[in-house]
Amino acid sequence: MMREGIHDLSKGLNYYLAANNPLDLYRELWSSLKLIDQLVIKEVILRGIPVYHKDTYALIEKKLGVDKITRGIVQASMNRMRDQGILNNEGHGQWALESSEFKDYVLTELK
Repeated sequence: MMREGIHDLSKGLNYYLAANNPLDLYRELWSSLKLIDQLVIKEVILRGIPVYHKDTYALIEKKLGVDKITRGIVQASMNRMRDQGILNNEGHGQWALESSEFKDYVLTELK
């Protein structure tokens, strides 16, 4: 704000948001994810279906167009996104997106 000569906090926030649009950041994050990671988020995490279940593997196989998805492949996806700070393990097999804003982006922008 000092560099731009902005002394009003509200104007400063608007200036920052115009220069650093969160939607652009979420778009960039989404496009950086592997397709399996995107499917795990959209089809599993946000729908609340069991992560490690044969029906979940079948769904991912169908969406990816591959013959075999294993627990290890899904686990690698979950670990990768947890390590990136995208997913949070809430215990008892429950996973959630770390950022509610990113969740909203996925739900609204990527229907």
